[in-house]
Amino acid sequence: EQLPPFDLPTTEGGRVSSRQVRGSKPILLITGSLTCPMTASSNPLVKELHSEFGDDVEFVMLHVREAHPGERRPQPASTEEKARHARELKERDDLPFTVAIDDPEGTYHRQLDDKPNAVWLADKDGTLIYRALFAGDEKGLRQALE
Repeated sequence: EQLPPFDLPTTEGGRVSSRQVRGSKPILLITGSLTCPMTASSNPLVKELHSEFGDDVEFVMLHVREAHPGERRPQPASTEEKARHARELKERDDLPFTVAIDDPEGTYHRQLDDKPNAVWLADKDGTLIYRALFAGDEKGLRQALE
């Protein structure tokens, strides 16, 4: 199975696409959101793995629909709101890798699965070689990256 192609805006104001990466590096795609406690708890591990494998694997976090929207952080109704949440997540967790932004409806996320903090590893040709329901699965994720 192939990782579905994507072309998404990033928190830095640019875009990231599967075409940019395909053929050169494997890609680790992580889903997460600002209000997801699983994202907050897995990001230290993901950052550690990025420091070890980031030269050889493209790390991309996909900011998805908020896992636990509330009064302080409602579910974004616009692309601009969604981008603000994604930038806040990147800053709060000091993420050293690309954070891509799905649309408010979660179109790309739904192509993958609707789990809030899952992870997919695709080889340089885009073939999925590993998937986990939680990005904090250190043993499995580390083994897949190695």
